[in-house]
Amino acid sequence: MSDHRLILIMGTFNPPTKAHVAMGTALRERFPEAEICYLPSADRFSREWKGFSGGEALNLHTRAELLRGAVPASVAGVSEVEGDAEKTDGRTYNTARWFREHTGKRIVLAIGADQLEKLGKWYMAEDLAREYEFVIFTRGLTGEESKAGLPENFTPWKEHFTFLEFPYGDVSSTRVREAYLEGRLPDIRDLVPENVYRYLEETKGAYWRGERMYEFDAEKVTEQCIRWIREFFDANGPECNAVLGISGGKDSSVAAALCAAALGKDRVIGVLMPNDVQPDIDVAREVVRTIGIRSYEVNIKDAYQGITAQLGAGGIELTDQARINLAPRLRMATVYAVSQCYNGRVVNTCNLSEDWVGYSTRYGDAAGDFSPMAGLTVAEVKAVGTQLGLPAHFTEKAPSDGLCGRTDEDNLGFTYAELDRYIRTGEIENAAHKERIDTLHARNLFKMRMMPSFHWTREDF
Repeated sequence: MSDHRLILIMGTFNPPTKAHVAMGTALRERFPEAEICYLPSADRFSREWKGFSGGEALNLHTRAELLRGAVPASVAGVSEVEGDAEKTDGRTYNTARWFREHTGKRIVLAIGADQLEKLGKWYMAEDLAREYEFVIFTRGLTGEESKAGLPENFTPWKEHFTFLEFPYGDVSSTRVREAYLEGRLPDIRDLVPENVYRYLEETKGAYWRGERMYEFDAEKVTEQCIRWIREFFDANGPECNAVLGISGGKDSSVAAALCAAALGKDRVIGVLMPNDVQPDIDVAREVVRTIGIRSYEVNIKDAYQGITAQLGAGGIELTDQARINLAPRLRMATVYAVSQCYNGRVVNTCNLSEDWVGYSTRYGDAAGDFSPMAGLTVAEVKAVGTQLGLPAHFTEKAPSDGLCGRTDEDNLGFTYAELDRYIRTGEIENAAHKERIDTLHARNLFKMRMMPSFHWTREDF
């Protein structure tokens, strides 16, 4: 092989497994100078598994984003070119030709040894074998055993085939899908990368045991929400900007993307507000760069420490909860200050799941002038984010309070997937979790209602 080669790792990756990640690593070790790229197959060739969006396989964009989250960029990239009908129809010969013509590189196709038998029947199979080189992952077989599977009509081009010994016998995603659809989610953990496991765990809240739990059309809901935002601004500030805090989590990321889609990037302003040092501040910065919006960074450390010091000097001993909630309330004051300076309307970034159990700070993140995601559960917010084209590491980032170092689910005592399913269907297996959710919901209903206010009447005199 020349040094100007592009190796395409081909498959459905439905979903990506640890073995799929190992394929890229093995190629990088064997061919350190090559460019390597995962190539998930087009949706129309990946519909054998019922159980996710649209009742079909994981869509191409989701599979690609999960791969990006699992495979280091230094090892391999990920291409979604098969989803573009103008570039390729999804058949391997035409896809390989497109890459050769548009990159000028020597194209190498990497597949598993289990595909050799089928390879002889692929579209333009002999032309593929004559024009391109192949890397065959042996998948637990020896090189000689794998070579024995080479179709006879490929014999004239056998020198085009490199057999790379690979210890994983079961590279396919079948075991993962079967365990998922049978409700054996813990059995999956050792088979898939952590970001994929989190995705499967969360989607259990929307699609349970392979069946659509409730109707949710991410494309239509996204369009409706974008239209709603436009209508809000038409009525409440046609020339105004949308201003919101950017934490780097899914809610602020999706809210910012929705506003950018509705109003244009130039009318959305993100405010990053670390409290001294924020470990994941780079994610928040990446969010504003990815969406392409204007942003400002205001560190609230001095204000936070100043208020806590003054409270202490006044003899007030802050409780843990008061201390935790002080930061989001300072952040909201900051967002409103920026909003007033730039003709803004403040975005409330809360979602239905958090609001349901009161997992928000009153006059903190629960404040705002309009709330585009108040009717969307966590799973639905993620689906809208995917629909908007946000990278998976924004929407799949483990939800955290960003305040006391614990995840949301650690604090709540149940998963968002479980909560989402309960909200939408009323179904929940764990009686203790049901009781806790019901208690939190009842206790925090006041946060979701208009502030009670007294009105006198003349009849009282």
